[in-house]
Amino acid sequence: MAILEAFLGAEFCLQPGRDGSTRRSVFDCMVAGSVPVFFWNTTAYEQYEWFLPGEPESYSVYINHEEVRNRSYVIEQVLRRYSKEEIREKREKVIETIPRIIYGSRGSLGFMDAFDIAFDGVLQRIKRETEDMI
Repeated sequence: MAILEAFLGAEFCLQPGRDGSTRRSVFDCMVAGSVPVFFWNTTAYEQYEWFLPGEPESYSVYINHEEVRNRSYVIEQVLRRYSKEEIREKREKVIETIPRIIYGSRGSLGFMDAFDIAFDGVLQRIKRETEDMI
């Protein structure tokens, strides 16, 4: 809960890529309405292109990790360049994206979500394998 509260109060949320290119934090940040700040293209732009808007600059900030490592950019300076209006527009795009990145509780969306489909698929596979054993 503390993490969600931090995201809710933040305009930007840094998404380092060291622990892997797939980060739950990206989605937690966006569900809270924060603008994700990426340092590696693979963190979101190349992995989640079906779910996220086609124009990455419309909902996020990209700062190349090599530039940060070489200290040619300071993260805070890059983020301060965005006006309140630009941040508002990015956050609106993030909020617009939320329905495509969440799972609903069973039946709450009026259709099966990704979890429902995966769960039903696993059950069907177990059923087939059990019937084959009989």
